[in-house]
Amino acid sequence: MLTMTNPLTIEGFTVYQDDSSVIADFVDDVEHRPRLVVREDTDGNPRLDTEIPHSGPGDPSWRPRFFVLPKEPTIAVDGQGRPIFSLVVYRHDETTIEPGSDGDVGGGILTFTVELAVPDDVFNRIRQKLRARVFGDASDPGQDVDLAYVPFLDGKVTVAVAAETGEGTGEFTQNIVGSGKIAGIGASRKAVMVKLTQAGAALMSNIEKLNTLPINVQYEVSFEHRLLGVTMRVWCDVTSSYHLLQEVGNFKVGEEDSGVFGWGSRDVTANKIQKVTEVLVRSKTAGVTVIPASSQVDNETLASLEKFGLDMLNKEMEKALEASPPPAEIDRTYIEKFFQDYGTTFNFSLDRRMVLVQNYTPSGNIKNVFDRADVDELVAFVDLRTDFFTFLKIPIRVNADFTKLPLDSVTVTVAYERQSFDGHGREQRVDSFNFKDGQQLETFVAYANSLADVTYDWWATVHYEGSHDAYSGPRKTKVRDDFLVVDVGSLGMLHVEFGLALVDLKKFPGAKVSARYHSAALGRTLEQDFYLDDENRTADWTEVIGEEPTSGFEYKVDWLSAAGDIIPGNWTKSTASRLRFDAPIVDTFEVAVACTGNFKDPADEQIVQVGVSLKYEDPTNDYAVDGHLVFTDENQQLTWTVDLRNPELRDYKYKYTIVYKGGVVKNFPEDGDWYQGEPGFITVGEKYSLKVDLYPTLQTYPDYAKLVEVDMTYDDPVTAAHRVDSFVFSKDANQPRTWRVRGTPGGMRSYRYRIKYFSTTGEVTMLPEVTQDAEALVIPPPQVPAPVPVPSP
Repeated sequence: MLTMTNPLTIEGFTVYQDDSSVIADFVDDVEHRPRLVVREDTDGNPRLDTEIPHSGPGDPSWRPRFFVLPKEPTIAVDGQGRPIFSLVVYRHDETTIEPGSDGDVGGGILTFTVELAVPDDVFNRIRQKLRARVFGDASDPGQDVDLAYVPFLDGKVTVAVAAETGEGTGEFTQNIVGSGKIAGIGASRKAVMVKLTQAGAALMSNIEKLNTLPINVQYEVSFEHRLLGVTMRVWCDVTSSYHLLQEVGNFKVGEEDSGVFGWGSRDVTANKIQKVTEVLVRSKTAGVTVIPASSQVDNETLASLEKFGLDMLNKEMEKALEASPPPAEIDRTYIEKFFQDYGTTFNFSLDRRMVLVQNYTPSGNIKNVFDRADVDELVAFVDLRTDFFTFLKIPIRVNADFTKLPLDSVTVTVAYERQSFDGHGREQRVDSFNFKDGQQLETFVAYANSLADVTYDWWATVHYEGSHDAYSGPRKTKVRDDFLVVDVGSLGMLHVEFGLALVDLKKFPGAKVSARYHSAALGRTLEQDFYLDDENRTADWTEVIGEEPTSGFEYKVDWLSAAGDIIPGNWTKSTASRLRFDAPIVDTFEVAVACTGNFKDPADEQIVQVGVSLKYEDPTNDYAVDGHLVFTDENQQLTWTVDLRNPELRDYKYKYTIVYKGGVVKNFPEDGDWYQGEPGFITVGEKYSLKVDLYPTLQTYPDYAKLVEVDMTYDDPVTAAHRVDSFVFSKDANQPRTWRVRGTPGGMRSYRYRIKYFSTTGEVTMLPEVTQDAEALVIPPPQVPAPVPVPSP
């Protein structure tokens, strides 16, 4: 059985060991390793013993066993590595659908098999790594390990398609068959079949456009595993207990009292024995100890074991009660024999392992069907219409809001030419439909010789509101659409909806949209402006143009920034009926600014603040951004963000000023010019070529070292810079200090130091000078001086 103790992680998967094969036992173990077991002695009492396994690392036939736990469910594959997945999308025969019906005209059947497994190549790699770990890389080829899946007791699989579990007809699914219990053997495969609605079939048929299928599979399984359980010890010093019993009192077996309220009688021996046991436990001459080795051992189990141990003590105490002391007239020899026969120590130990059940609920969205290039072959389209005997049915709808547009009515005429019934010549079937509402649906129905090459013609006549003139659009010929939608453009009108999309109105509180269209039928250009802001996020542009806007229209958007600037737009051509405008800033860039310098140590030049100025310029777009940052502490970091109008232009400049305590001000650069900014990160403030932290924390300042002085020396051979600084520490000034050296950036990092100890008598102990390049110096304590011998009188 597998054990959860010391699990392994190989190739990203969790691997458990059999409780008889622990990795720690594999190394340098050529003998069978003994293990502790609990056996019964001749009196039926449990005792600890050792057992030698029949096979082990020293046995050539020994094969340690491991169990791998899969991570997430996937689509199963067949013997050729193809996913067991298929989708059939079907379409009904239109003759079975009532005209005007808004029900589904098709659907789909989705079948697949899911499994909770490890890919074969990964499984083999895990096995090889386990074999190398157990036997070594140069092991005998005949030596191997057993690797299997974690054996699940039972479980169930839940499948959700597009967040629906098939319990009742949903938007995408009607029914799901295959969810439920699994056997828990091997890869725990489960075959699933899903009945899809028309929307679900349309969604799944676009499988090549998806990165992850809208299919979620969750396993709820459980498996048994070995776990260290409890250790129980029951003990009693019988000799001490016996003497204690004699001090507490004598008890007679079978003694009775008159019962509660004098009614009846009962044996009080058991009750007294229990009280005696409690006295012995409190006096530490007997006891029961139960130690759980796992938090999964429940309190009921622990209480039962404690009661079991106390019952054993009660039986032992009963024997002690019966062993009354000998009468006074009995000689000493009898008493010694009594203690020799009865004086002993009672011990019982129990160490057990437990078998517990672990719940495991892996889940995942199916995606491994996209590993193949021929993913489109997983979908089959089936047309349930007959090819030889059918009706041509064309639903018709005018896609226009009559309440918002100046429309009174629209008449749509459909003409279909077919072979005459008598077989002589051709005839035309013509029907007209009058629309007064955009939600109105009409259906043109005609007998068709064949649906394979069917085409039809249509045209529309429009009556505008408040006008006696009518507009007749051009005749559309050889149309093959199964659903005829007449849009606004076919009605001699132009209708466009403008609106704001992803716009931060705090940065860009408003926009002006200018639109224009040149109508050849009217002989003039139609223009209009619209203003969009937080209160008016959309606007409709409607024009009667007397023609179809086949060439589209033009528009431009001028943005108002929070600073009051106008960001002009460019004229753009479009044929869309709905436009949403994003903010004109297409990108941003950030600069992290870090500050260095001494803001706290008054012994050195102390900085009050560092002011940083930054600027960004985009001359082409007449755009500039200024930034200002103020630092008041070392290692402080601030960020400057710039909105970009030209994503390719990211150059910026900066300069800074250091204000020291006392009023000294230094500009960088000194001439007041600008530094060229580095991409992403810059450092400002006082620049040090060397910084060393001095720690006096080991000092106790005895009489022979009341003061400690550290002399720091730095020499730069490049610039011939020479600097010497001394730091003095005492019991009253024992805080860490920092030594800062200004020099050439990137210059030499090594320095020298010498430590001096001053006693209360003025004596000086000087240590040799040391050279190092560490950024921290811990000052060592002084050596204890040798005692001065006192001359004898």
